[in-house]
Amino acid sequence: MKNEMKKLIIREIGRSKRWEQNYKSATTYNNFNKLITTSTSKKQLKKVYKKGALKLHPDKGGNSENFVKFKNLYNNKLRNF
Repeated sequence: MKNEMKKLIIREIGRSKRWEQNYKSATTYNNFNKLITTSTSKKQLKKVYKKGALKLHPDKGGNSENFVKFKNLYNNKLRNF
């Protein structure tokens, strides 16, 4: 039982480290889309949305269609929490 718990904890730590690495390198709509769908907490979700909104917003040089899709994806994921 203890070994199974250790394995689960190690696996979860690995997931969060990979998520953080992906978050740091995210610059495109597809990367933000992937991060939103893999977010496991509201804190992670809000973090991704804030960074993505700053990069994808039309006033900041982004594509308006991608920004609307990104915003809708965020709202849908937020409702599921």
